[in-house]
Amino acid sequence: MHAVLSLVAVGVGVAIVPESMKGFREDWIRYHPLPAPGAAFELVLATRDPSPPVRALVRSFGASG
Repeated sequence: MHAVLSLVAVGVGVAIVPESMKGFREDWIRYHPLPAPGAAFELVLATRDPSPPVRALVRSFGASG
């Protein structure tokens, strides 16, 4: 999980991760809560300086942030 978030931190990806990962590299990564009805745990979308397509993805999930 840390490897995936490290890619997000350097701007080469996005990831959907458990909310428990939200503390990893908060100085470099933006975490956006995602609606997840029925999920066993809270989900967040991790991004860095989101591009217009990523912002559209965030909006499509109905996420805040």
